[in-house]
Amino acid sequence: MKKEEICEIFLQRVGKSLTTNEPLANHCHFQIGGPADFFFVATKEEEMLAVVNLARECDLRFRVIGGGYNILFDDRGYRGLIIKNGLRKIQRVDSYRIMVHSGTELAELITFGQDFSLAGLEFLAGIPGTVGGAVYGNAGAFGHDIGECVESVRLLNRSGEIIEIEPPHLQFSYRWSSLKNSQDIILSVKLKLKPGEKEALKAKISEILKQRRNKLPSPTLPSGGSFFKNPLLPSGRKIAVAPLLEQVGAKGLRVGGAAVSQAHANFIYNLGGATAQDVLKLASSLKERIRRRFGLELEEEVIFLPEDA
Repeated sequence: MKKEEICEIFLQRVGKSLTTNEPLANHCHFQIGGPADFFFVATKEEEMLAVVNLARECDLRFRVIGGGYNILFDDRGYRGLIIKNGLRKIQRVDSYRIMVHSGTELAELITFGQDFSLAGLEFLAGIPGTVGGAVYGNAGAFGHDIGECVESVRLLNRSGEIIEIEPPHLQFSYRWSSLKNSQDIILSVKLKLKPGEKEALKAKISEILKQRRNKLPSPTLPSGGSFFKNPLLPSGRKIAVAPLLEQVGAKGLRVGGAAVSQAHANFIYNLGGATAQDVLKLASSLKERIRRRFGLELEEEVIFLPEDA
């Protein structure tokens, strides 16, 4: 089927046009990636349901993305449909529970909690991304993760049904949820928070942001954030990966336009004109150095999306 025919079908059935040959470098923080065959921004839940179900009906390969903060697109782009999640809304369910649409930015969620004196999310301050992406990868910092606050998640499952599941089925662990093994799409999340005091929350958030500024490189530079997960020792103890990378001389290493930050050894940056292959080759070199020196296998936190994923 030709691109024009596919676009016409989506326009008739969804009510909005697909964009064709959309540069994916414009939709990820790395600023890397070739063109997607098709691209769509879903700003309403009914649009998300319609476009996903139609993509499945047409046997069209697709992937849903959030803010693009921890994803690396293929230099060749994507042979299928990229759906950008633009579902943004927060509302209170009761005194301490809130419902958040999955495309909502974490920064917006943090501000909402502060404004309504709801505690429990402060550790997420300064982490870029969307609520859906955070739940998908169980984002966290300072010894906490978002899974601690999740009461339930509404999903569009592989059968096209909307279901609601609770944490035991999500199997939250360090930077992981069972959603990574499914094709289910997060629509919204219900969070259970705690009573707080507005000024105290504001002070705590400011302190966390200060710590992140002092500890991490500038968030304005094009990267995917922390590139590798902190590894687990055979004993089960988790250790910080950045000091290990420093010990193997990672800082400043460069392949093409990609380089390891001089400020933090677990950040890889696009210095300008970097390709996905530059980043992948550099990451592979770092993994090999850690393997030889410490006998540890590093696992990427940044997700690479091949053109035919």
